[in-house]
Amino acid sequence: MFREKSFSEAHREAKDAGREKGKNVSVQFVLRRHENPGKLPDGMSADFITEQGIANAQKTGGDLADEATYLMVTGSKRVKRGRETGGHIAGSFRDEAGAAALVNKEMSAEAQEKAGHGKMPPGDVVIYRSGDLDPVKNFATVMKQSKEAGAKDVTEVIQFWIDNPDKAKAAGTLTSEEVAAELAHRLSIGVKMSDRLYEDTDLRIENLTHGPKPDALLSEIMLQKDGTRGFEKLEEIGGAFNAGEGVVFDINRDSDGEVSLKIKFRGEEYGVDMNRLDELQDLYRKMQEEKRKK
Repeated sequence: MFREKSFSEAHREAKDAGREKGKNVSVQFVLRRHENPGKLPDGMSADFITEQGIANAQKTGGDLADEATYLMVTGSKRVKRGRETGGHIAGSFRDEAGAAALVNKEMSAEAQEKAGHGKMPPGDVVIYRSGDLDPVKNFATVMKQSKEAGAKDVTEVIQFWIDNPDKAKAAGTLTSEEVAAELAHRLSIGVKMSDRLYEDTDLRIENLTHGPKPDALLSEIMLQKDGTRGFEKLEEIGGAFNAGEGVVFDINRDSDGEVSLKIKFRGEEYGVDMNRLDELQDLYRKMQEEKRKK
């Protein structure tokens, strides 16, 4: 399904037509773990995705062509494998839906040559970058501690990290709550964007990040059907995120501009604890203030 008008063209037409902003707007804000990575000798992820990971990402992009009117793709800033996954998603989406459907800019041949192999994702699409999507620093130390404590798989490793914030701090890494704050800030950008878009806009924002970051955010803001926030154990929601798996935060504004936010994950729909989301954004601001003081 090809789009005839680009996102910017549709935006200008809506402005000229006098349409209002922030009404009847739909934004699908996705946090997706990067695709299958290569492995280093210590078991940590190498900074590239496998051939199977590339094929999976291309299939994701092709499938999105039938679901999203417009697509924007952002990846982690410090490492490549998130942007590499995003590059294949974006390129495949563009090939199926048309260049007008992709919000990301395309690189000139000169820019591609200047970027050089390994510094940018493959193809000719610029993938936006965000440090909030970067891997959790020093997580290898937490992995070692968790395995010494008996963790047998990635779900148990992440659960150990969530349950032991003091040990995370001692290992020189962020706690689960602090990581959730980073992604809460990222999600807040999507919510604010929905208020700046003209009515009848439909936009999907793919954010390529790393485990265990999405797991951390869900543990803090997901509302179960009985009103319980988060979960006691990751097994309750089917375990840790798989490579290439995403969670959709469905942001909708009605005809009055009122916003609603729902989580769609593994075939289930959940609410969002908006008060907790606000608290995490406050924590993020404090974290940034501390960084500036150093």
